[in-house]
Amino acid sequence: MEMTQDYLSLGVDSIVALRGNTKQSVSNREPYYDNSLDFIKAINASFDIRVSISGYPEAHPESRGVIADFIHLKEKSDAGVDEIITQWCFSNDLILRYRDLCYARDIKIPISPGILPISDIKKVKYFAKLCGSTIPVEIEKAFLNIEGNDDAAEDLGVQFAIQQIDDLLNEGIDNFHLYTLNRGDMTRKIIEHFEAPNRIKTVSSEMKAS
Repeated sequence: MEMTQDYLSLGVDSIVALRGNTKQSVSNREPYYDNSLDFIKAINASFDIRVSISGYPEAHPESRGVIADFIHLKEKSDAGVDEIITQWCFSNDLILRYRDLCYARDIKIPISPGILPISDIKKVKYFAKLCGSTIPVEIEKAFLNIEGNDDAAEDLGVQFAIQQIDDLLNEGIDNFHLYTLNRGDMTRKIIEHFEAPNRIKTVSSEMKAS
């Protein structure tokens, strides 16, 4: 908990509570929580800080099934959290289904869909394999057709992200989390697009960052 205290002293007012690496991959000297639920409880027992947790519209890679996933999510919600930030997902149908399943299980904390602007389709395919996410065929084809043209890929990635956010806004979602991958230029274009009409009610700190 020392690190959390250090963050508070620096003025940080929110934290994303994740389990992180498996116990086998960390040093025995490092503090470790077997699951994010224990971490959330420890944070709330010691600090007054906004807590966000992860959500998985396409299921966690270590998922034991939909029912088990939502039981665990409900436990985390009841432990006292303020927001669910989802793993990036390119399917709005899956995001909306996830939202509806949360509501059906009385998990009614705000959900911020994770949006990943694509600039390098090969890199994103690699990430997708690691985290169990899928890339729609039409999106993959669109980027492969302009392979080698970095400017065109960036523009297309921004367009896809804007369209995805627009469609979710029309479904009543107005909080979003951009996975920037240190691409401040793309992030800025997306934010500026929505800042003009002031359509987005809340954006995560990640979305505000460059």
